[in-house]
Amino acid sequence: MPRTTLPIVAFVLALGGAAWLGHRTHDAHEAKAKLAEAALLLDAPLERAPALEDLRATEARNLLQAAQALTPSPATAGLIELTRALEALQHTRASDASAALTRALRLAPQARPVLLLSAELALRAHEHAAAERVLTQLLAADGDAPRTLLLASDLAREQGAADRALALITRALVKHPDAGVLHERLGLVHELLGDQNDARADYQTAARLDRHSTAPLLRLGKLQRESGDLPGAILTFRAAAERDPSEPEAWLGSGVCRQENGDLQGARADFEQAQLLDLMRAEPLIALGDLDLRDHDTTSALRRYRAATRLAPQNASAWLKLGNTLVRTQAQVQAVNAFHKAIELAPDLAQAHNGLGAALHALGEDALAATELGAAATLDLHDPNPLLNLALLRRHSGDEAGAQLAFAQAKARAPGLELAGLMASGGRRASAARHP
Repeated sequence: MPRTTLPIVAFVLALGGAAWLGHRTHDAHEAKAKLAEAALLLDAPLERAPALEDLRATEARNLLQAAQALTPSPATAGLIELTRALEALQHTRASDASAALTRALRLAPQARPVLLLSAELALRAHEHAAAERVLTQLLAADGDAPRTLLLASDLAREQGAADRALALITRALVKHPDAGVLHERLGLVHELLGDQNDARADYQTAARLDRHSTAPLLRLGKLQRESGDLPGAILTFRAAAERDPSEPEAWLGSGVCRQENGDLQGARADFEQAQLLDLMRAEPLIALGDLDLRDHDTTSALRRYRAATRLAPQNASAWLKLGNTLVRTQAQVQAVNAFHKAIELAPDLAQAHNGLGAALHALGEDALAATELGAAATLDLHDPNPLLNLALLRRHSGDEAGAQLAFAQAKARAPGLELAGLMASGGRRASAARHP
């Protein structure tokens, strides 16, 4: 190469290098801006994003992917996986969320948003030890972060440490007094402490501060129902349904209260709406089955209870109600199987032992029946039905003295109970359970 061309080449190379450096500097600056914007979305205040699912994960992911294209880094890749986990949570895909979180922890193990989601998922899975390890780390790094305090309070409440839960949620409220979710959690703590009036006030404050959330209204309605204020509870559950017509809990709560208030037609309409909103939910089916029994429609009740056991095979109440209805239709063998399943799921469920005893007695298995009825009478010291069934069994076996003793014990449990018909010769079988 001629010597005269060397300065030209050097100049061109210098220009290229400068352009390259300028381009890299521009990319780094732009990536940093996108990362900062994504960080704001992932660290939104509780007032705007009460739950992690409320974070604008898709927008954050788009920003993070743009930043990663400009200046790749494992930390950014980890945050991208975090946003995928949040998106999976928003679509109730728990296994996808867990898998994405695992990848996020591998790539960005110290990132606070990643650790927060890790603690949240551990709490939801009731893995308290794992949640506590993560939250201890987060509190040590920033003891005033409101979302960390919120999760730490949730953990303490689940562990029964009401005073610690109260202290943590109070610390968060000092800096965020307008966060409705904090007042809602404060209500839960007050419930744990037995302060029902304070809890009610907390839920009312939470509902006022966050006019989109149904959670405080649902909790308030539950408290009102438990205190006997059925009209107030109905209004509260209806208010929740107005906020979010797609919330099945609002319709279910309203239906329960309307049923207890004597409005069976209104209750049925609410339960049907709850079922339509969540076809995979067993509770509306069980409630509708109960109303069917009130209307003496055992065929429909059986259909609903069977459907409920398919949807929620771990629901002992569904198996109990199925068993009771099968007894009514004289399907004793099927009833025995249903009661056994209920007892397997809830060994201390007195009504299931009572129903099993009644069904076994109908099948002639009096020794086994007596054992189950005795267990039911011991498990529920207020229900007279196991003793009534036991009295009839003993009379059927020729043990009149034993029958009279059981009748007397039943009478002691329910002094107003009319026993004349049952105590007469050939009396009918007592109810399989206190409730349908």
